[in-house]
Order: sequence, then C-alpha cells, then structure tokens
Amino acid sequence: MVRILDLFKKRTTYFFIAVVILACMLPLYFKSGYSLRLMVTIGFSIITAMCYNIVIGYMGYPSLSQSVFYGVGGYTMALITLRLGVSPWIALIFSPFIAFAVGYLAAIPFLKLRSMFFAIGTLAFTGVVNAVLINAHKITGAEAGLRGIPRLLKSDTAFFYIEIVLIIAILFGTKILVESYWGKILTAIREDEDLAPHLGINTTKYKRLAFALSAAFTGLAGAMFISYQTYISSNYFTIGSSFSILACTVVGGGGSLIGPIIGGLIVVGVPEALRGVLKGLYIWRPSFMGAILVAVILLFPGGIYGGFQKLAGYLRKRGEK
Repeated sequence: MVRILDLFKKRTTYFFIAVVILACMLPLYFKSGYSLRLMVTIGFSIITAMCYNIVIGYMGYPSLSQSVFYGVGGYTMALITLRLGVSPWIALIFSPFIAFAVGYLAAIPFLKLRSMFFAIGTLAFTGVVNAVLINAHKITGAEAGLRGIPRLLKSDTAFFYIEIVLIIAILFGTKILVESYWGKILTAIREDEDLAPHLGINTTKYKRLAFALSAAFTGLAGAMFISYQTYISSNYFTIGSSFSILACTVVGGGGSLIGPIIGGLIVVGVPEALRGVLKGLYIWRPSFMGAILVAVILLFPGGIYGGFQKLAGYLRKRGEK
C-alpha cells in the first residue's frame, strides 16, 4: 500500500488523475449507443494489450496466441452460464483460473523456443485452437456462435466504469510487478536470457508464471467482453485477433505502462471513430493496422510512447543549452 501511495508523489501522476477523471466523465457527453459501445470496445482492447505487454514488453517473447486465452475466458463464461445455468459472476471467477491453467500448460512446450520460432509456434497454436472451436460446433457453436449469454451488468455505462477500474488495477499491478524482484528477472530474460541462469535465476519458472498470469487476466477480459456482447463466435478468436492485440501493444510502446493504452486508442479507436466519416476506412482496417504497425516499427522502434519520450528528452536538452 505504501508503494502505491508513493506513486502519487510524482508530478506525472497528477496528469494521470486528470485523465482518469476525464475518462469517467465521457459517458455524460457521449450518451448515444454507438459512442458508448465504441468506448467499451476500445476499453477491452486496451485491457488485453496491457495483459499482453507483460509477455512481449517486459519478458521479450512475441506471443501470437493471446486471442486463445481471450477465447478460453469467453467460452468459459458462455458454457458455464448457458449449459449449467450458473450466474455470470460465478463464471467470471472461473474464467481467469481456467485461462491460467491453459496458459501454463501452453508455456511448457512453447517457452522452450526463442524469438521467431516462439512466434511461429504460438501462431500455429492459435490456428489449431481456432480449428478445434470450429469443428466442435455442437459445443462451441463454431462460426454461428452461442447467443443469449447473460450480462454481468445491464448498462453499457456500468461496463465502461468497470473497465476503468480494471485498467487502473492492471496499471498499478504492472508497475509493482516491474519494480519487484520478479520484474527485474523478466527484464534480465528480455535483455540476455542466456546470462540469467549463470546469475542463479530459474528462468523457466518465471517465464511460465508470467505467461500464465498474462493469460489469466486476458481470460478475465475475454469473459467480461463476451458477457457484454451476450454472444460468442469462433470468429472472435483467430490469428487476426492475435495480430490486433500485438499491434495495439507494439504501436503504443511495449515495455511501458502507458504504451498499450495509446496503442488501443489508435489501432482500435481511430478506424471505428472515423467509420461514419470515411465509410471505406473500416473495410481497409487490416491494411490500416498493418500500415500503422510498419510505420511505427520503422520510425519509432519503441512505439509512439517511446517516440514521445525521445522527443521530450530532446526538447529538455535543447532547453538546457
């Protein structure tokens, strides 16, 4: 608790508090169904990118299976509520635990791989899981999906405010994790994994736990999203969905606290916000996402947030002269 309170001594935190207050006021000004649903959709994208940031940003492993854990949480919510008639709040409790278990089991073989081979392995894993969801149509509903999933909350506004609370919780949780001994180990793995074991670090244990923890929170977000939609389909959890999560994190700035938030606003928010103005933009959304991703990688390797930091550093040096 003391460490959390210490964060409020920094000047940047006042800006963060102002942003949170502004975000909480948005539903008062955007009361239309479309605007509110857009904000909720962006919120879920931000939460997923923040969870993924632990794996790719701080541990340095480019996973392409994040949509699998989103789907595990979503299908847990759908199947428990529809097949067993259980309350969605009870299903919500089960979702992160099941996603954690699936994530930990997936981490055992895949985290033995490195860089490109790890990315290809998790990509294949996503394809296999999606094929299973399609072929097990009697259980999952496949592409037709499952409908009538009960909502956790009745109003979109309530979902929006829960998202804000969850984003803040993940933000502080990630901050504490990064500054802890565990976070320093993840950084050591990212910078030089071959050296870490010589320092007495059991990299296998920490990698699996970090991967599974990211999967658990992603599963929680997936369960909430499906409850919000009241509908689930195998189309939600494809290779393309994993690339979208990757784009949100990389564009914003992996390895930073604010980066996934910026990435979610740009990758998901911009095409949706301009959908009514430029009707053809939504059709070209994959191309837009790819173009933004390539441009950021070439111009700002550290993401947009990293670019802001470099610009601020440059202006600071100019001011000191």
